[in-house]
Amino acid sequence: MSEKPNNINRLDQRSRILNAYRHRFIPAEPIAHESVTDEPSPDAVADEEGGVAEETTALVVAPPARRSPFARPLAARVLPPGQRAGPEDVLGFYLASRGSPKSRRTVLQGLERCARALKQDVKDVRWDQFRLEETFAIRAALIEAKYSKATIDATLSALRGVMRQAMRQKLLSRSDFDDATDWDPIVGSDELAGRVLNGDEIARLRAYCEAQGGTYGAFLLAAIGLLLGVGLRATEACTIPMVAYDAPGRVVRVRRKRNKDVELPVARHVGAYFDAWLPLRRAMHHRFATDAFLVRVQANDWVRPQTAQMNDRVLEYVLECVARDAGLAHFTPHDLRRTFCTMMLAAGKDAITVAGLMSHEDTKTTMRYDRRGAEARAKAREDVEIW
Repeated sequence: MSEKPNNINRLDQRSRILNAYRHRFIPAEPIAHESVTDEPSPDAVADEEGGVAEETTALVVAPPARRSPFARPLAARVLPPGQRAGPEDVLGFYLASRGSPKSRRTVLQGLERCARALKQDVKDVRWDQFRLEETFAIRAALIEAKYSKATIDATLSALRGVMRQAMRQKLLSRSDFDDATDWDPIVGSDELAGRVLNGDEIARLRAYCEAQGGTYGAFLLAAIGLLLGVGLRATEACTIPMVAYDAPGRVVRVRRKRNKDVELPVARHVGAYFDAWLPLRRAMHHRFATDAFLVRVQANDWVRPQTAQMNDRVLEYVLECVARDAGLAHFTPHDLRRTFCTMMLAAGKDAITVAGLMSHEDTKTTMRYDRRGAEARAKAREDVEIW
């Protein structure tokens, strides 16, 4: 049976768990999705999977089920007046505290690994009863299963976060929390995730999008322009409103992580794609309840009202289809952001300037996006005569 992600009725275990908590939660705001990035942050869970060891141990971490790209996570916690939160609310409270539906999905993914290590279902786990015996057993199981360092770190970060929520609800003492989460850091390094597109691939990608013509071609050029031409995350590209683009000033106003509002410059050739897309987008504005800059356009130039809302999973699927039809190797929305950063650095722009365009607080994060490789470093060394 096909596992195509455009099957809206296919809901995986994570979406069913989130739905199980929805009777105690109500949506607080329209769905916004957060892209997974290379940036390290507390309580952020990586969205990659490592390999699973063939040898079994007393604790087994099984691979997760395929995620649905259209799962609708819960939003805000509501309790009737006078009702106190109990142990069964720890997971729901922690998921609701995350900043975006994407963050909730990835946190839940990490907690599912912890539950599988103890051979339990994630919705039945009593996180408030975890002590160092459980947490250290989970850590050992993840290492034994040969997950990547990033995945283990992210999983343990999610575990620490849900236990902190139990402590906030006075279900776990501070001393027990400190003892249970006082694990040593995982040593070693991982191969960096993702890839960058080279100049030939970018040229072929542009030629393919321009060849589509019509509304679909304009949509592709605008969407890729936000990712590759401006360096936005997938979440940001899917959620910015039409008024965020200032055509005369050639800037895009974006609310980035941690609610930082920034203005990002738009190159003239990228702005031309936006200028071509906006009249088409405004013409269909009355049909939808969203003012988002992007809406999902089908290859036949039709926009279905029930699937017009963009999110990071939809955008990833669109690019998957584009890569396949254009004869390119698979790439993700975040690969385009990596490409933007790498090409800016390769063009000789200083790391501080590029960090500002990427909204990185630390240039070390920017350098994680730099994929120029050993060949570029060797060429830079040859260009300077020292001895």
